Amino acid sequence: MEISIANQLLTIFNSFFLGFLACLIYQAFKLLELPIIKEYSSKFVEKMKDKTYGALENPLNEKTKHKTFRIVIQSLFDFLYFVFLAPIYAIFFYETSDGIVRWYVFIFSMIGFLIFQFTVGKILRRVIEYLGFYLEIAFSYIIYKIKTIARRIFKKKTRERKKKEEKRQVLISFGK
Repeated sequence: MEISIANQLLTIFNSFFLGFLACLIYQAFKLLELPIIKEYSSKFVEKMKDKTYGALENPLNEKTKHKTFRIVIQSLFDFLYFVFLAPIYAIFFYETSDGIVRWYVFIFSMIGFLIFQFTVGKILRRVIEYLGFYLEIAFSYIIYKIKTIARRIFKKKTRERKKKEEKRQVLISFGK
């Protein structure tokens, strides 16, 4: 089935925006991935991470996050990204060219993706890192408070148990 040049130009134009959408979705997946792998590239975050935590445990310095763990998580999120993106491309091909896959759609979509990634994507990445960093600080503070409250509760229970045990020992030693 032939499509007109006007329809092809419209498809090319729309594929740029499809690339923008694909990059926006990619940034969303990176936002979901960031708290898990805790890999920040911003110099601001690197400078601020040790100053900000103070007495709190700094989760950015954890040695438990190995390189293989990061690679597995990043691969999983990339796979989920492509699984999420496949139906979008299928719908796009169905709507624009009756389901016929056009090679130029991939090329212009890639160009749109790269343009978005190297312009708005850089700004978006920094905003995501700043938000992720401060959310991580807030969560680590909340976890720190929960840990201290739990320690106090469990210490109190162990003190009460020790007192009961001592009382029982005293009663046993008196023969009661």
